[in-house]
Amino acid sequence: MKKILAASLLCLLPSLGFNQSLVQNNNVEIQMDIFCGGDDLLNKIMFKYEEEPLISLGSIRKISGEVVRFPSILFMNTRTGTWSIVEERGKEFYCVISVGDNGSLIINEKEKRKYY
Repeated sequence: MKKILAASLLCLLPSLGFNQSLVQNNNVEIQMDIFCGGDDLLNKIMFKYEEEPLISLGSIRKISGEVVRFPSILFMNTRTGTWSIVEERGKEFYCVISVGDNGSLIINEKEKRKYY
C-alpha cells in the first residue's frame, strides 16, 4: 500500500508547476495563479476574513520583459494570523498575489534576529 501511495505521489509531481528546465543558477522560475477582481475582492478580504490594511508596499514585476511597478497592500488579521497581499492593477481592479495564515508581527529585536 505504501509503495502505491508513493508511486501516486511521484506521478503528481510534474503537475505541481515545477519545471526542471527553468532552473538557472540555482534560481527557479515558476508560474503562480493569482486572483483578480474589483472592490468585491477587497470587501471579501476585509469583511469575511476581517483583515485590515497593515503595510503599504510597492511591488515590482517583470511583464513581457518590462519592469512594472504596482502599489500593494499587506492586509492582516492580527487576532487570527490570516494575511493577504493585494496589488492594485488599475482603477478599482486588484489582484491577490499571496495569502496565508500563522502571521504575526515581529516587533522586537530579539525576535527579528531569528531570521538573519
